[in-house]
Amino acid sequence: MPIPAGPDIDPAALPPEHSLQVGDVRQPTLDVAAYDGSPGNNGTAATCTVTAPGAAPQTLATTSPDDGATWIAAAWTSTAPGRWIETWTVTGHGADTYYAVVLVHPAPTAGGQTWIPTREQVAAIIPRRTHVGAATGWGETVGTFTLDTKPSSVAVDDLISKAARWIEVVAGPIVQPSIEESATDAAAMHVAGLILTTWPEGDNDFKAGQLLLDRADKMRRDVATANVVETGVDPVAPAAVMPVWSFPAATEIRF
Repeated sequence: MPIPAGPDIDPAALPPEHSLQVGDVRQPTLDVAAYDGSPGNNGTAATCTVTAPGAAPQTLATTSPDDGATWIAAAWTSTAPGRWIETWTVTGHGADTYYAVVLVHPAPTAGGQTWIPTREQVAAIIPRRTHVGAATGWGETVGTFTLDTKPSSVAVDDLISKAARWIEVVAGPIVQPSIEESATDAAAMHVAGLILTTWPEGDNDFKAGQLLLDRADKMRRDVATANVVETGVDPVAPAAVMPVWSFPAATEIRF
């Protein structure tokens, strides 16, 4: 829901309400708070613009299907990553300005690890932590993490990236399909444990999170052992050092 502007609100400082990837299409909507049920809501009109990062506002056509209570703008396509801002300007009855911040992520690139867990795989371990916030009274779960969950999708994505590095620092690059699934499970469990211990919502969350972290650590050791057997490379093995006694004693030269 777009946020009323107010006299001191800087839209650049507002938190994102929606998350897209480059190439996604979005259609802005607005519910007019001051709708009174009268024909045309006593002359209410609403216009909408969308502003891309570093660009001028683009005006979108708007219509109201219910005589001024709700307004719908033409769909726009996210063509660049960054913070996009939708601005609604309501005139007439209920005049106000509303902002909605949309965070657009870069499109994923090819390559990289194929075993890194998804948000959904993490959520499957702790499904009750995918509440979508006040909009549903913290009761409904969505099976993934979004900008409206706690933690947000941004925070979970960061944890997933760190969990992948946590696996590979002892196991080395995971390249064998036979090991990838176990690496995925270990990383997903590690992230789930971090979520419960970092954002506990109940008395038992910290204890449950620690159990998940301990189990993930054991799985990581198993993955590392199997990967060393498959690749013949141990990333944590100490480098061979020539013992000092293997060198001949220094010879004194006299003239």
